[in-house]
Amino acid sequence: MGSNEKNNKKCVYLDYNGTTPIYPPVVESMLPYLTEHFGNPSSSHHFGQEPKRAVNQARQSVLRLIQQTSSDGGTDKSSIVFTGCGTEANNLAIRLSLLSSQHKADDNGLIHVVSTNIEHPAITQCLDSYSAQGGLSPRISVTYVPVNDEGIVFADDVINAIRPNTALVTIMTANNEVGSIQPVFEIAKLCREKQILFHTDAAQAVGKIDLRGLANPTTGADMVTVVGHKFGAPKGIAALYIRPTCLNENGRKNPEDGGSVLLMGGGQEGGRRGGTENVPYIVGMGRAAEMLLEKKQSPLHQS
Repeated sequence: MGSNEKNNKKCVYLDYNGTTPIYPPVVESMLPYLTEHFGNPSSSHHFGQEPKRAVNQARQSVLRLIQQTSSDGGTDKSSIVFTGCGTEANNLAIRLSLLSSQHKADDNGLIHVVSTNIEHPAITQCLDSYSAQGGLSPRISVTYVPVNDEGIVFADDVINAIRPNTALVTIMTANNEVGSIQPVFEIAKLCREKQILFHTDAAQAVGKIDLRGLANPTTGADMVTVVGHKFGAPKGIAALYIRPTCLNENGRKNPEDGGSVLLMGGGQEGGRRGGTENVPYIVGMGRAAEMLLEKKQSPLHQS
């Protein structure tokens, strides 16, 4: 027995914020799509039909993690876009928000974004790339609202940071370092009242707290990032929820009308993300979502 094997037998894995193991039922659900059902879900022939069905079923399962079908008047599974990771989903949410809101630029040509001082680098570094020091457009300015000693931001402080040229508020649901849970339900409702897009990175929250209702069509977030490997699915699969019509409201113009804004070509994911869908991983993420729903967790928030 080698030294590494001995050390592994003594080690207890506790870093579920880093990643979770892939749960056995998830692995089992994936196997048929690595063997028998290997077809491309975009193919119109027989071999594409079962993969396409499985992808759509997984899309519905992931959506149910953040949307209550019983009280929200049903779900629109086309609002879920599968991505390769949470970083991609966050980047897509920011880019869609900025490109759809160029009418909000101030006299200096800047769009304003509100965030917090404890966000993941997938948010902060993306925002930096649109700042004066970055090279992407449209150009932005950012207000980073500080959190309190417990790592929690006050909703009123977030709303008070909004300016006439604010296009987006992006705040994580749960922090990956200290575990603080932000008042995202309240912030989402207030942003909707202010007609400001609200995005939350829920990567660290799914599987730990119940988020059903976070994507309530009337009072919930406009965009939500969900990451598979944080709740028993494989690494390399995530999703972005985009509320239908949010990019066409209040003077915004949907930049996706001309196709994908991040990965061009192919027309997959309803034209929102080019590239053949990773069917086995998508199926695994859907099965992991179903496992969470089967646990019937106590809701964090009641609509």
